[in-house]
Parts: sequence; structure tokens; C-alpha cells
Amino acid sequence: MFHLDREHLRTCLLYEFRLGEKAADAHRRLCQACGEGVISEKTCFNRFARFKSPNYSVEDEPRSGRPSELDDALLQLVEADPRMTTRDLAAALGCSHSTIGTPPVHNREGLEAWELDTWVIKKVKELEKRLDSMSKKLATEKGLKTKDEAKRKVLEKELEKEKSVREEIERMKQKMETELDETKAQVGEMERKLQEQQNQDKESRIKEQLPVTEASIIADIKDRSQESEPGDESDGEQEATYNALPPSLSDANYALAIENFDPEEFVERHEWRFTEGDRVNFNAKDLHNGFLKTIQDLQALQTQIERKCGTLESSLRETEQAHWERIVNLEAKHRAAVQAYKALEVRITAVAHQVVRLGDQLEGVHIPRARVLEAKNLMVHFARFHRDGTLPSDLFDDPEQVRLLFKVTQDRIVSEYDKMEKHLLEEFGAAYRSDDSGRMRQLAMILRPFKGYSQCVHGFLENCQAGAFPRGDIFHQIPTLYKRTVALVNDVFANPEQVNQKLLYSLYTGKLQDEIQYVLGDRSDPGKYLENLSKLYSKTNTMSKEICDAHPLVDRNIIKRVVKNIFQKQLENYRKVEARYLKDVCGDILAKYYTSLHHVKKPTQGKGIGEFITQITQSGQGEGDETFLSELIALNILEETKNALKRCQLLSKETELAGNAAHIYEILVHCLLTEHVAYALDLALAAIPGPEPKSPPAGNFFEVIRQINTIVSYHEKLFVENLVPLLASSPEYADCLHRKRVILNECEKKIHTGINKYLNAICGWVKHILQSEQKKTDFKPEGEAIATSSKACTKVVRYLEEVSGRIRRTLDGKNIETALQELGVRFHRVVYDHLLTFQYSSIGAMCVICDVNEYSRCAQGFQVPLVNKLFELLHALCNLLIVPPENLQQVCAGEQLAALDRSTLMSFIQLRIDAKTLKTHI
Repeated sequence: MFHLDREHLRTCLLYEFRLGEKAADAHRRLCQACGEGVISEKTCFNRFARFKSPNYSVEDEPRSGRPSELDDALLQLVEADPRMTTRDLAAALGCSHSTIGTPPVHNREGLEAWELDTWVIKKVKELEKRLDSMSKKLATEKGLKTKDEAKRKVLEKELEKEKSVREEIERMKQKMETELDETKAQVGEMERKLQEQQNQDKESRIKEQLPVTEASIIADIKDRSQESEPGDESDGEQEATYNALPPSLSDANYALAIENFDPEEFVERHEWRFTEGDRVNFNAKDLHNGFLKTIQDLQALQTQIERKCGTLESSLRETEQAHWERIVNLEAKHRAAVQAYKALEVRITAVAHQVVRLGDQLEGVHIPRARVLEAKNLMVHFARFHRDGTLPSDLFDDPEQVRLLFKVTQDRIVSEYDKMEKHLLEEFGAAYRSDDSGRMRQLAMILRPFKGYSQCVHGFLENCQAGAFPRGDIFHQIPTLYKRTVALVNDVFANPEQVNQKLLYSLYTGKLQDEIQYVLGDRSDPGKYLENLSKLYSKTNTMSKEICDAHPLVDRNIIKRVVKNIFQKQLENYRKVEARYLKDVCGDILAKYYTSLHHVKKPTQGKGIGEFITQITQSGQGEGDETFLSELIALNILEETKNALKRCQLLSKETELAGNAAHIYEILVHCLLTEHVAYALDLALAAIPGPEPKSPPAGNFFEVIRQINTIVSYHEKLFVENLVPLLASSPEYADCLHRKRVILNECEKKIHTGINKYLNAICGWVKHILQSEQKKTDFKPEGEAIATSSKACTKVVRYLEEVSGRIRRTLDGKNIETALQELGVRFHRVVYDHLLTFQYSSIGAMCVICDVNEYSRCAQGFQVPLVNKLFELLHALCNLLIVPPENLQQVCAGEQLAALDRSTLMSFIQLRIDAKTLKTHI
């Protein structure tokens, strides 16, 4: 640690105050330069308050201190009874305990007892602190026990929740099995009745005319009912086991007693015991040994408590690890239960579809049965009409006449059937227009056995949708129409579920699909097309969720399939359209930006970049002000990418989401980091002159670094907030992370190369100034001249102050300190080598010391301790040029120059104009 006395520290604080710095910043810089704890922050604030008063004195102010009379009385009391405590002395003298706390400097023989008491109190206070820390550890252990109890309760609640979920799954499974058994029983009953009907039909005369397919239907029903198997039973509950809590400490009462421990009372009690109450005649060595024994006992107690704390910590770590393993197992079981629940839900949905399909098939079987029954009734009627067994007319004896009669009768019946069906459909339409739901329900029941029942449903759906979609938001009109129509369907039709399903399908594939295809038909503007696609798809999903939430009987899976069919063509080509649009729009943004700068983008390697730099220099653009970077352009590209990622999350399938997001990020990396950031960085690198420039280096390189840091921070924010959620737990995440690291590492390497090259150019320009402006007569003036800094020094200092200010404005964090330290070290080397090229007279030596003072003042502005130390050494070396010959040996052996190599010292001494006459003094 570098030590300074109080006056030097106050001088440094006054310097910071005059610069307008804050007290906290001054404290931080002093601690960085001289070591932590060299000065307290409170002292810095107090000293700044004095400077503001104003009081710029850095010397100690006179103060009275403790009265000498009090010192004399205190000495008499101590000599009379050396075993008196500080509190007894304070009470006897009538002053505060703190006044007596620090003893004055008296002879050591009379204060041996005093020092012994002070040493014991100090040791006891240290032990008290250690015991307090152990008490805090014990309290922490108790807190950990409480946390473990809370975790155990949470785990028990989670187990109860999991048990309730499993019981609910079991109940649902039993319910579905019961419903499936009832369905099988109903199917069996229908099968038995159909078998009986078939036996009756074999005896009838018209069995060949009936399209009997009941046997095949029943066989199909049996096959489909056997496909549905009950779900696997979920695993049984697993009993939770917990590790035993760590045993309680046997000396917990002692740990609690430590909280009220009074070290002074403890010491006085032991003193009384060792001296047996005699404070005049006692053995100091026995008292000393007694306290040493007490301290050893306390140390043994500390070791015991630390061992117990270690045991508790290991036990708690094992308990915590067991709890975490139990939580992982519970999470795995919970996921398995959720998967089982989802599988059961899928099976329930499949059984429900099979039941609906069986209902449709049974309905198709019921119609032929009704026709067979009607034919049977007609045959019975004819049998009763001819119960005597003879026909009343000879017309039935002629086969041709019978055939003609059958044809005419059949055509008449079909004609009347069609007329009746048409009439019923017309009446149903009239009832709908008159809003007569009762008549509609009656007609629907009559039309159900007819072939035109499907026409009845279709006409009803057309009438419901007629005029229901005026100009407006169709996504609001469809839920409203569906809600209004569902109530009517439930009241009119005997099979409302099927009709509602047809209604929903008609709404989606009708007006909604036409509207979507119309809006998305124009692809001339890809940006508008993608925006419309995402809006329509989002609105459709929102509308579907609204309908499903309002009507729980609606099958969500069917709606999802219908929506995917509507957007199938657009979703299949989404990735290509998105990628092409993002490339085009990012390319257009960059092209417009470079066009606004009248810049033609050229390759940054080989002769291309050199020709470009020559071209812009000749055209007047080579002043170094343009960085060819724009934070606004970067924000525009990032905003387009952010919108693309939002569309990707909405429009991509789950299996393709990560791949599509990674592809979008690859386009962003190419357009933003490669084509814009890396390109501008290459231009800035190529524009930096060599190590021996003939003009001041352009100052835009550090501005390029600042803009790159800002753009990379924007890019990192998008990567974390928008991209990572889409790539989590996928292989594409590692690929994108690797791609980002590669391109940023390349930029970082180029930046390091550019900083090194730029600092070389700066030092080269400083060397050029010194070589061209500095003259030998500056340090060997003729006659008596006033020692002042040279013009070359002034010019160099002005230039470096401008450079350091530019570095502070453009860099941030520790980059500022690193860059300024590197610049300061190189600047010191340039000045050092430059000074070795001259010889100095006594007045010239004063001039060079003035120059070095200016260089040192400039270096202090860097606020780098290493650079300040280097220039202090340089100043000490320059002092060798003016020291009288007889004092050279003493100065070289001084504190600053003693550590330097002899050759270094000799190299400066040889620069004196009287160097040849100094051999006897060196």
C-alpha cells in the first residue's frame, strides 16, 4: 500500500475540490491510488465541507486536548493504585470515560498494570466479537431450520394437490368406462333388435328390395367399440421421506447467555478472583497467568462451538440436498401425471367422436327400418282387404297389367313424396321468417325421416347467415351470430350438436375464409401482407377462443383444424416470405443510409478500401468526422427483426418455431453486425494512419467504438428479451449463441488492433511535433534567459489534453483507465527518448524541468497512478541536470532514484554540459 501523511492527503482532496469533483469520487480515487482504507469517506466529506466554508488550509488546527492538570491528577491516581479501571478513574476525576480511555505518555514502570488491563480488555473484546459471530451463526442455523420446515409444508401441499389430481383422473376414468359400458349395452340391445327384425324380414315378400346392411354395420360397431381401451392406471402415491433435523445443541442456554455478556464485568470478576480482593498486595504474574488460562478456556469454547456449527452446516447441506432431490422427483411425477391426464383427455375425445359416429350410423339404420315397417303395414292392409284369399278384379291376373300398375303406383308415390317434402321445406322456411320456433320444431321432427332433412338444415343455416354480415368487423359479428343461433338450434332440432357443428364450420369456411382470402390476395407489398397475415391469424385465434369459452360443448380440436386449413397455404410459405422481406427491408435501410452520405459501399480489404479512402480524402470528406455508423439505423433494423420474431412466434408450428427464429436471427447478424458494424469498423481501421503520421490522426475511431458499444447493447437486449424465449431448450439456441460470440469476438479483436494502431499514431504525431518544433537552443540558450516551457511542449500538451478528453467522452468503464494508461506509458517513453537527444546547460535544465512539469500536469489529467509515478521519476531524473556536482551522489541515493539502474542515471548525467568534469563526483 502507498502511504501518504495527512497533509498530502488533504492537498489531494483540495485538488479534487478545485476540479469540481464530488467527495465520494475523490475518496474512491484516493483509495485506488494509495490503497483501500488510506482515508475514510467521512473524513473526505468533512474536509470538502471545510473547503466550501471556505477554508483551504491543509495543516492541523491548534487544539487544547486534555488539560495538563488532569494528566497530573491521573498520574497520581495511577501511581497510588495501578489496578484502578478506567471507569473508576473517570468517576474519581469527574470526567468522561472516553477522556480516560487513551492513557498519556508516562514512564512505563508506573503503568505496567495499566497496560496489562488494556491488553486484557482488548483480547476480551476480540473474543466477544468472535462469540457474537458464532451466536449469529447459531441464529442463522435456526433460520435455516425454519426454512426447511416451510419447504416441508410446501412439499406436503404439493403432494396433496397431486393426490387430488390423481383422484380426479381416476374418477374421470371410471366415469368414461361407465359411459362406454352403457354405450356398449345400448349397441348390444340395438343389435338384438336388428337381429329380430332381420328374422321377421326373411319371411316377408319384399326382403330383396331392401338395402339390408345391418349386419355389416353391427360388425363395424363391434370393431370400433373394441378399439377403445381404458387408459393405463396412474402410478400409486410415493411416500415422502425426510431426513431427520439436526440435533439441538447441548449448550444452547450458554449461547443465549452470550447476548448479555459484559466484558468489563467479566474481567473485573476474574481480577477479583485472582487477587482475592486485595488490590494493593497482589502478584501481577499470577494475574497475568490467570487471564491467559481464561483466554485459553474461551478459545477452547470457541473451537467447540465452531465444530458444532460445522456439524450443523454439513447436516443442513445434506438435508437441503435431500429436499431438492425430493422436489425433482415430485416435479417428474407431476409431469408424468399431467402427460397421463392429457393422454386420457385425448382418449376421451376419441371415444366421444366414436359415439357421435355411431349415432350417425344408427340414424342411417333407422331410416330403412322405418321404411320396412311402412311396407309391412301396407302388406297387412292388403291382407285384411283380401282376407277371403281372392282378388276382386281380373286385372290382377294379367302380369303386364300388374307391372304397369306397380310402375304407375310407384311413380305416384314418389311424386307425392317429393311434393310433400318440398311443401314441408317451404313451411319450415316460412316458419323461420315468421320466427315461429314451435312450428319449426314440429316440422323438423316431421322432416327428419325424409331425404330432404339435410336440405332443411342447410336452408336453415343459409337463412341464419343471410344479411347477418353488414360492413364492419366480421370477427365480432361471427361470435354474436353464433351465440344467437345456438339458442334457436337447441330449441328446434333434435340433434343440436351436429347442427351447431355444421353452423360453425359454415361460418368459418364461408364468409370468414372469403374475407381472409380477399385481404391476403394482394402480395405486392410483402410488409403489408405479413402484417395482415399476423393480424388476421391472431384475430381468428382470439375469436375461436372466445367462442370455445362461451360454449364449452364446442370441440376445440375441430376449430383448430379448420383454422389451419384456412391459413394452410399462407403458413406453408411463411418462412420464405418472412426471410425475403426481412433481407430486403434491412438492405433498403442500409442502402438509403449510405446513399444519404454519398457513399458507395466498397470492399474493406486490399486495394478497394485504400482507393475509397483516397477518394473521400480528395473529395473533402477525409476530415475523420463520419463514422459510417448510425444508432438510428441499428434501431430500425432491430425493430424490424423484433416484429419478425413476434410474427414467427404466432405463425410458426411448435416443431418449426426454433428453426424459424434462428433463421431470422441469422439475417439480423448478417445485416446489422456484418454489413453495418463490422464494415464501419473496417473503414475506421483502414483510416488510421501509420506510426509516423504527417498530420494529426483523425479522432473518429473512439466515436466508432462508442457507437459499436451502444449498438451491441441494443442487440443484446433483443437477443435476451425476444429471441431466447423462442429458442429455449433447443439445439438452435447453442448455434445462435455461438454465432453471436464469433462475430462479437471478431469485432473485439479489430477494436483492440485499432486502439493499438491509433495510440501508435498519436504517439507518432507527438514525436513529430517534438522533432520538428523542439530546437537545441531551447535547452542551451545564450545569455541569461527566463526558464519557461517550450513551444513544442505547449503544443504537445494541448494536443494530448484534447485526445484524453475525446477518450473520456467516447469510452466507458474501465476501458477509459486502460486506454489512458496505455497512452500515458507510450507518451512517457516518447518524452524520455526525446530528452536523451539533447544536452543541457544550467538554464536549459531549468527549461526542461518546466517542460517535464507540464508533461506531468498533463499526465495527471489521465488519473492513472502508474503514469503519474513514471513522470515523477522522469522529473527526478531531470533534477540531476541542475544538482550541484558535489550533491549528485546524495541525490542518486535518494528515495526516488535509488531503485533505478545505474546506466539510466548515468545516461541523464551525461546530458549535462559539464558532464566531462563530473567523474570525480560520481
